[in-house]
Amino acid sequence: MISEEFVITRKNGEKRVIEFYVVDIIKDGKPTDFLIVQGIDITERKRSEEALMESEEKYRRVIETANEAIFVVQEGMLQLVNDRLVGITGYSREELERMTVNDITYPEDMNISPMFFKSAVSGKCENRVFEKRYLHKQGHVILGRVSISLVRDSKSNPLHFVIQVEDITESKRAEMQLREDKRKLRSLALELTAVDNI
Repeated sequence: MISEEFVITRKNGEKRVIEFYVVDIIKDGKPTDFLIVQGIDITERKRSEEALMESEEKYRRVIETANEAIFVVQEGMLQLVNDRLVGITGYSREELERMTVNDITYPEDMNISPMFFKSAVSGKCENRVFEKRYLHKQGHVILGRVSISLVRDSKSNPLHFVIQVEDITESKRAEMQLREDKRKLRSLALELTAVDNI
């Protein structure tokens, strides 16, 4: 059997995609001079396929151009990671897509995501924002503000989790430095006040 697609133009100018199937007729184990040709209009199927591909490409572009790290977790494995996650963790896309969430999680924070995963699957809480530490490939710690959501199929079965991570390491460090500077200033002010009262 041979199949080929052709675009035909109808009398009204509308273009249709037809898939033709050609089957040889065999008689007494030998091919004859006759063929069966069947044409099926697959225009709507082609349009649906193109629309799906466009939608997937649009979704992929949104993920790739996001300022935050975005990835999907299914059965603990990282999938559909974007360049921002590559930048934050130091791993290549190929490395990340062979890793689990725990592979990039700071050891003391490993129970955070699984607790939420269980809670979300049971229907208690399907979206959450929290802070969590990750490990860079070179060993240093990255602090992330994590936004996580459970995605379900049309029958409400859990499919996967979509996770966004904003790297807040530097802002947190600056915040801690500011607190330390304020503490030192208060301490200095108390010392100066004590000297003035002598």
